[in-house]
Amino acid sequence: VLPEAECAQSFSSRAIIVSPATFERHLRFLRRHFTVLGPEEFREWLLNGREYSRPPCLITFDDGWKDNLTHARPALKAHRLPAIIFLPTDYIGTGKAFWQERLSRLLFRLGQQPALHQHPLVARHGLADLFAARHSELADRASVLARSFKNRAPEVVENIIVEVTAALAGNDDPTDVDTYLSWDDVQTLRPDGITFGSHTVSHRILTQIDPAAVTEELTESRRVLEQHLNAPVHFLAYPNGNHDAGTARSSECRRPH
Repeated sequence: VLPEAECAQSFSSRAIIVSPATFERHLRFLRRHFTVLGPEEFREWLLNGREYSRPPCLITFDDGWKDNLTHARPALKAHRLPAIIFLPTDYIGTGKAFWQERLSRLLFRLGQQPALHQHPLVARHGLADLFAARHSELADRASVLARSFKNRAPEVVENIIVEVTAALAGNDDPTDVDTYLSWDDVQTLRPDGITFGSHTVSHRILTQIDPAAVTEELTESRRVLEQHLNAPVHFLAYPNGNHDAGTARSSECRRPH
């Protein structure tokens, strides 16, 4: 949830960003037409099918962006609506950024330097489009190119980030906009009806890693969350939504009994 000025500085996909005004409209619509539940109530409805006068819904946020506190919280609080935020524990309070925002930002900076057009990495990774974009289009072009690497193996993506960072002489500083909640922020949100769930440790796509790594992502994220929250954690959102029968079996132990 980002105002226009902050949205312009963000390298997140525009598909996952709404303005505060749009978010307010969403909440007004949900209050008018749905019964907004917390995650425990929503789970109970899924399991037992309790009747509600209006269709139940659950408000969720993936990733734990800082704007969940600065811009989403005031609106949720004003409308007295609960929500759940799914946290990737490796990023909370660390200042690190997801690879997509990191790579988008790096590609944007690469495209600003015409002298690097002939750099070998440009041809090797198909980045020539960056240098054909007008300045006003460059950020969007960089984000589209970054998302095209989404289905690559994590080590391949990391190698590309390392190569581009090296070409830019090590300039890989995150923007203030694309940062995550701290653990203090998490505690601040809890009294306002905000619940927290797991979004794994590193946000790796679970269907792209081996079963042992999947188990580690799930168990360690739960351990860290429960340590900081001092409460059981029963809810999980798969990174990118990707899951299969194997990842579903691995996550069974996370469900409350």
